[in-house]
Amino acid sequence: MGPVKSSDKKSCQPELTANDYKEQGNRYFTLRKYNEALACYGKALVSYFYASVYVRIVTLMHTA
Repeated sequence: MGPVKSSDKKSCQPELTANDYKEQGNRYFTLRKYNEALACYGKALVSYFYASVYVRIVTLMHTA
């Protein structure tokens, strides 16, 4: 999977909590919208940088 394009980053709603971004990313992942999911997980990571669960999710997305 390649890098997330700037247009993909628009799919996540602005100003959500890290958990909200994670949940939104999970919904996109279930729909197989992987770029959108990765963008949301990335925003969750930025929102709550030290949460290891988000780090693992982003790592898993890059290995998929």
